[in-house]
Amino acid sequence: LWVCGVAGSGKSSIALSVALEAHHSGVLGAYYCFNTAHQAQLNPSNLFTTIACQLAARDKATEKHLITLTQGCDILIQKSTNPSVQLRTFLLPLLKPASDSPSAQPCKIIVIDAVDE
Repeated sequence: LWVCGVAGSGKSSIALSVALEAHHSGVLGAYYCFNTAHQAQLNPSNLFTTIACQLAARDKATEKHLITLTQGCDILIQKSTNPSVQLRTFLLPLLKPASDSPSAQPCKIIVIDAVDE
């Protein structure tokens, strides 16, 4: 689901509502909100690693998989701030086993609320 519109039209409210409902339903994988008040913590350079960590925090099998991924990586890749490298190295491999495993957990919802102001 992609929600777009002009600034102030309620996109962040929708994103938060979706995240809260997913959390209450037990299907929230991660929630990431670009917040101008917290730019040091939430910025594009740590988007995918933060989502990967949130997914791992919610599921022990995913946590083990993330640990294996990071142990097998070069330190330069582990420390990369390039979102494309982060996506390919950490997030996509975490999402793949869930679709291949016969005992996979239900799909997890990832909500990203990008600031537009």
